[in-house]
Amino acid sequence: NVTLTGLAVADTLTRADGTALTGAVVFLSGAAETVLAPDAVNVWTVSHTLTQADIDAGGLSNSATVAGTASGGVPVSDQSDDGDDGDGNMTDDPTDLPVARAPGLDVVKTVTTPGAAVGDNVVFQIAATNTGNVSLTGLTVTDTFTRVDGAALTADVTFLSGASANTLAPGDTNIWTMTHVLTQADIDAGGLVNSATVLGQTPGGIPVSDQSDDSDDSDGNTDDDGTELVIAPDTTMSLQKELVSVTRNGSTQYTVVYDLTARNDGNVTQADIQVADDLVTILNPATLVRARIVGVTGFGPDGQANTVFNGGSVPGLLAPGAMLAPQASGTITLSVRFDIRAGVPQQPNRARLTADRLPEPELAEAPPLDIDPALVTATKSVAPASAILGEVVTYTVTFTNDSTQGQTNLSLADDLPAGIGYVPGSARIDGADTRQPDVTGNALRWPGVDMAPAQTITLTYQARVTGLEGELTNRAYATDANGDPMSNIATATLRRAPEAVFDCGDVIGRVYDDVNMNGYQDGAVEPDPGAITDQTYDGDKGEIAALPGTTPAEPGLANIRLLTVDGTAITTDEYGRFHVPCALLPGGTGSNFTLKVDDRSLPTGYHMTTENPRTVRLTAGTVARMNFGAAIANVVDVDLMDAAFGPGTAAPTRALVDGIGQLVTTLRDTPSVLRLTYWRRGEPMALVRDRMDGVEALLRDAWAEAGRYRLLIERTVQEVQ
Repeated sequence: NVTLTGLAVADTLTRADGTALTGAVVFLSGAAETVLAPDAVNVWTVSHTLTQADIDAGGLSNSATVAGTASGGVPVSDQSDDGDDGDGNMTDDPTDLPVARAPGLDVVKTVTTPGAAVGDNVVFQIAATNTGNVSLTGLTVTDTFTRVDGAALTADVTFLSGASANTLAPGDTNIWTMTHVLTQADIDAGGLVNSATVLGQTPGGIPVSDQSDDSDDSDGNTDDDGTELVIAPDTTMSLQKELVSVTRNGSTQYTVVYDLTARNDGNVTQADIQVADDLVTILNPATLVRARIVGVTGFGPDGQANTVFNGGSVPGLLAPGAMLAPQASGTITLSVRFDIRAGVPQQPNRARLTADRLPEPELAEAPPLDIDPALVTATKSVAPASAILGEVVTYTVTFTNDSTQGQTNLSLADDLPAGIGYVPGSARIDGADTRQPDVTGNALRWPGVDMAPAQTITLTYQARVTGLEGELTNRAYATDANGDPMSNIATATLRRAPEAVFDCGDVIGRVYDDVNMNGYQDGAVEPDPGAITDQTYDGDKGEIAALPGTTPAEPGLANIRLLTVDGTAITTDEYGRFHVPCALLPGGTGSNFTLKVDDRSLPTGYHMTTENPRTVRLTAGTVARMNFGAAIANVVDVDLMDAAFGPGTAAPTRALVDGIGQLVTTLRDTPSVLRLTYWRRGEPMALVRDRMDGVEALLRDAWAEAGRYRLLIERTVQEVQ
């Protein structure tokens, strides 16, 4: 109810975080700025331009104190109230201007410099924009860098532009770059994938982050997808097959050498490379003789030749592990030997290339081989066709070039057998003696011979028979400079006739009826006249007494077959005799000759009584005798069983021993063949053999004392059914 004078306003302006500010206080309305009548109102304004720091702090706080003097000099003051008693403070509380903090961050990653080849620099750009209303601090960038196949890579991130690498004001953008040098592994994987996460915090310490987006919403991902650098794979490859050389190895054989070159024309590494060459099919109707991989180069550290390649059932030339980097090439050198006896190859020579990233096999083709199958034909003859030791014979050899192409640097060869010696200086070529052969032992060679198409060369020379008997064959042929045959092999056979007196060994003999079975052929026995007495006469009185008769000789057996070891069959004559003229041509120390009687040709009931087969030693110029005896005899069967022996042993029982003694007595007077048969009922064969050996030994011992002829013993074993 009193007027106040000397009014003054003290204004306190701060941010919400307490930071002091200065505000401009301006009197706006009232009777007077410094006087205030009862119930009157003076109005002042405080103006402040809002800053980012104010927003970061969360707003402003303002408080004013008005002071004056009442009558009598009494001071009067009051601190402002915000007029909002609902805030819990009903007097003297500051007036707050809160500003809501809305942080925001958007990160975009793009490829600014793409690469396509090894060594190119690839640049990714990371743009982080503060889309909120508060500043962000403490910025960090975490970059995730991989290949398309997921293989992790290392990324170096560099700050490029912006107010600060660590802070970002609202609306501002910071830019970082990540640079990578492109490798082959990146291209093989199909490219790169890069994603970055930017992390910061608000003034209030609240973390704010965002993962980069590739800015391409057309890929179906509108938020936070990695940025890809796609490198399209080029899987192009090529294969070439080049004929290097053709060499003739003989009358029908050739060797060709091919270079097969595979090239990676694309931009990705090609692995699991294989080059297949089915030579068996390609060479048809010719026959593959040998396929050999001469060399393999350029197919990486593990690129090796396939050691089991055979050109047929295994056509692959490379072992597992072959690879080619982009623009690299590898070469395989292949040597192929084939025989054209069945025909000349007509079709192109194809090879096939495959790899892990090659969609379709790549084919290479070499043109058909230009093969002239005509070669050199050799013929040979000898005159005379038969000669004896020391005689000189003449050989004639012709060589004809059947090809339409000339043959150069041939070697004409003639190999003489042992027992034929070249007569020095006797050789003639087309009648001229100016070219004598190189002689090494029995090998004759005329090297360095050239032949025009269709030309025939005739060689003649003389040779002396120096030893050996029988057929002596020598061979003539043509070879190339490497010794490979260029013609057929022509042969001529000279028969070296033996001289009966000096070279041969003859055999004579007889197969006879060994009546007394003593193993020897006995002659006729004349009677002893002194043995005639009156007691030997049994006729009537007045008659002439007959003398005792002559014991006849043991006769030969006719039509008996004998066999030599080489299968020659000999048959005895009507007197049982046989003769093997020049049975052998023994060497200086002699040779063994073996002869066997075919016992199936003996008369029924006859058995051999002598050794069969027999072997004698023949020497040149001598005659050997070989006699064989056979006789008809009773066959006595003796059956043996387990009960005739001690249990589990070869010891004969007493009864068996006694029986053997009785058997010897029975057999003594009548020539017989004894057949022992053991009837086996599960006994071990070794025990059976021991038992039969024991029985035969007992028989032999007893026969040695009482026997009168050679006892033949046959042994068999039968199973009891």
